[in-house]
Amino acid sequence: MLAALLMIFEYIFIAVAHRLRILSIPSQRSSHSKPTVNGGGIIVPLAVLSLALIGEVSSPFFFIGLALVSLVSFVNDIHPLPNSPRLITHFAALALLMLQMGVTPWSIAAVAAMIVGVGIINVFNFMDGINGITPLYSIVVAATLSWLDISLGFMPNEILGTLIVALMVFCWFNVRTNALCFAGDVGAIAIGYILVFAVFKLILHTGEPGYIVLLAVYGVDSVLTIIRRIILRENIFKAHRRHLYQILSNEMHNHHLVVAASYAILQLAISVGALLLPVQWLTVYCLAVIALLVIAYFAILRYATK
Repeated sequence: MLAALLMIFEYIFIAVAHRLRILSIPSQRSSHSKPTVNGGGIIVPLAVLSLALIGEVSSPFFFIGLALVSLVSFVNDIHPLPNSPRLITHFAALALLMLQMGVTPWSIAAVAAMIVGVGIINVFNFMDGINGITPLYSIVVAATLSWLDISLGFMPNEILGTLIVALMVFCWFNVRTNALCFAGDVGAIAIGYILVFAVFKLILHTGEPGYIVLLAVYGVDSVLTIIRRIILRENIFKAHRRHLYQILSNEMHNHHLVVAASYAILQLAISVGALLLPVQWLTVYCLAVIALLVIAYFAILRYATK
């Protein structure tokens, strides 16, 4: 039922967005070649927020934070906003997450977690640059977290289940050679926010920071790309094509969907490894995975520049 409603809503949104010109116009730094509806990922926050409206889940601070970042992100999709109000909104939403998890937002540990959380939700936005990568990768992460939640019970599983349904619907519109719509900030930021909530809840419940490995592929690509751009004295908030997935797609001419699927499959393999290992080995496993991904990143980058 939910999937059918989201499918209908998305088709209506695409038609309205075309009329209102809510479009991503190709530029020299874009990976698409024709104007495409932006903000189609709005079905993700709408689907998850519906859980609050029907009283299915009681997590008020989480839902307020999700509504806040989604609203500001959707406004940004229609009319670009300065970085400062968006970052302030992200930190406010992360403070609400801390309250939802019973953590004092102004403690040193909470501030550090908020900085990491804001970084992660922006990583999901930075990585939303080719067709299919956002829904496919996010489904892998959400499904892994949902599997863990079945045995550990660290959060309301309805949130992850609803997220997965919304992502699968969005796949129909985005996992194409010529996408019908892009997730936009409203989709990517909302997905990142929901997954940050789930990962933080998991780490808090188990006391095992190694579970950050569930986001390793996106994390390594984004962090190393940001470092490269800082070294090159570029504005890290401006659009670019320096992410490894962009180089694989645009400079090395691999099909976008092949690259997107490869990122998802690689993360799936890493996540399965994390599920099979004893928890006490998780931190070591996480560090080893990150080291191997860093080596692979520079090896591919070196090959591409030749």
